[in-house]
Amino acid sequence: MDKVWLHQLFGGYGQVDDIYIPLKRSAKFNTKFGFICFLKREEALNAVHALDGIVIRDFKLQVNLLNMQGIIATLLKTIP
Repeated sequence: MDKVWLHQLFGGYGQVDDIYIPLKRSAKFNTKFGFICFLKREEALNAVHALDGIVIRDFKLQVNLLNMQGIIATLLKTIP
């Protein structure tokens, strides 16, 4: 999972403003997760509805809406 791959996956649901993958925590806990910020709430909701629970590369995606002080972001977490 990298920024380019996430942009390709989530970009089909709207304009992606930013992608952040916290590498230190991911390596420490052997989890993969990231934050995908959309410009519009509706686009983030579309991504959540379409991608939550799907399986890619033997990982089940858990996608949630996260609202951080007015910034609309989608939280992605992969579950083995």
